[in-house]
Amino acid sequence: MTFYNYTYTTLFFYRLYRLWKVMSTCHQKQLQTITKAKSHVHILDLENRKKSSSKTTLRLEKVFLKWGMCFNNFINIQKAFLKNLNSWLLRHTQQEVEESVDTKAPPIFRICNEWYHAIDKISETEVSEAISSFASILHQLYEKLEEEKALKVKVKSLLKYYQHKLQLFCNQNGINSHQSTSFINMKASENFDEDEVPLLRESGEIIGILRKTLVEQKKRHKQVIRHVNDIASSCLQKGLPPIFEALGNFCLENLKIYEQLRLQNTGPHE
Repeated sequence: MTFYNYTYTTLFFYRLYRLWKVMSTCHQKQLQTITKAKSHVHILDLENRKKSSSKTTLRLEKVFLKWGMCFNNFINIQKAFLKNLNSWLLRHTQQEVEESVDTKAPPIFRICNEWYHAIDKISETEVSEAISSFASILHQLYEKLEEEKALKVKVKSLLKYYQHKLQLFCNQNGINSHQSTSFINMKASENFDEDEVPLLRESGEIIGILRKTLVEQKKRHKQVIRHVNDIASSCLQKGLPPIFEALGNFCLENLKIYEQLRLQNTGPHE
């Protein structure tokens, strides 16, 4: 029976030790990979527009929030389980003080007591805060993507309206300039610069105001796109590394605990 308990305990702690060792190595490699990743990311491009990724970003934010919640639940459940198990075992040792567990008691009593107090000292706050911080960056990105989407629609509408007004004015006044014709025929989805938007001196105040509004909104749209790409880059460079660094530290702390408990209670494992 003693041999069975010794063998089972050895196998138990060795597997836990291997678990935390593999996880620690995995998170270290993830951190190295992310740190070496491309420094700037373009998820929006004026020259080659793709579908807005705001919904994808929102889903990713929810995934990370759920990950953080699951991580906290896992740690809290583990600590609660060890606390209840240790309390139950201590009641059967008939000791008044938890820290003075009888060394003659079965190994499981002493191991659980040491395990509980060691695990209870490890804080998961750093990991939780890193995940929450990254989710916050994703939410900022989502809001900017929604702003970009709304501005894109607004610029498209303004462009079509200005083209319509400009064409009416040219037809009524017999104007047939190459710049005006090219701009009127431009697709609403195409990119354009300020100097490509024609303004005829004879066009009057209304068309002048429309042109100014169109140019201002187009500039604002470009600024938002740059901001979106900057936030996307910060997700990699500022958001993800702290998560895997915190996870790596958390795994190392657990690894040290199981290594110490394994050596104290089962001896070194070859």
